[in-house]
Amino acid sequence: ALLTSCMGRIFFPALGNSAANLLRAAGFRVVELRGFGCCGAPYRESGERDKLRRQAQRLLDAVAEAERDGPLTALVTDSALCAVTLEGYERLFSKESPQAAQARSLGERIRELSLFLDEQGVASRLSWGDPGVGRVAFHDHCQSRHGFNVHLQPRRLLAALPVERAAWPEPQLCCGAGGTYMLRLPQRSEAIREFKLQALEPDDATWITGTNPGCLMHLAAGKSGPNPSAPSPRVLPLAELLWQSHQAADSPQTPPLSPTSGDE
Repeated sequence: ALLTSCMGRIFFPALGNSAANLLRAAGFRVVELRGFGCCGAPYRESGERDKLRRQAQRLLDAVAEAERDGPLTALVTDSALCAVTLEGYERLFSKESPQAAQARSLGERIRELSLFLDEQGVASRLSWGDPGVGRVAFHDHCQSRHGFNVHLQPRRLLAALPVERAAWPEPQLCCGAGGTYMLRLPQRSEAIREFKLQALEPDDATWITGTNPGCLMHLAAGKSGPNPSAPSPRVLPLAELLWQSHQAADSPQTPPLSPTSGDE
């Protein structure tokens, strides 16, 4: 099953289709979850446990509905933050409750998209062409990198593409979004973001990619390099970049990319 994120649906409308197309191209039958609303990440970050439990129940119900046609091999999400949130569902319910058992079963099958594709060896199974992006820098989602050790997996996928990769010093540093941190403490959040972006030379990377839509949206509102008049960085979710590259392998002409930036 594919769970598309709220941030992805709102700010990167091509993300969900790109993820679904990649999975189908790799030979998987994809069921897209619908009607669950949100995974509850904002409630988790603000400590609203009852509201988070309500959203968790809605998503568990959506998964149960999807499994009426057979068990799901995995629940794949196009958002790193959603994956982190879902893996904590079991702690929301009493240990003996049916919901806890559902959440436990789900937790064993939750995968952020890049992790799932890497586990399945998709980098070597699909063909890749030039997506027309120039140099690309990869941004890590903090909770995925530090909490779940997901950082080499998306880089292995990116390494399979015929693109030049830009090094980003101190990749372990946060972009400043921090979930609702960018809304509660915008000045601090922006200062962290600018510190992060200034580590990239203005001409060092033409695009920034990553696995968390919230991080990419926040980075797109910053400025590349120390020059305040510099353009905002162009960002593209990794799933879209991968799908664009796979399409380019079958087409002599790569369709133009549509950057998401703070200037739009």
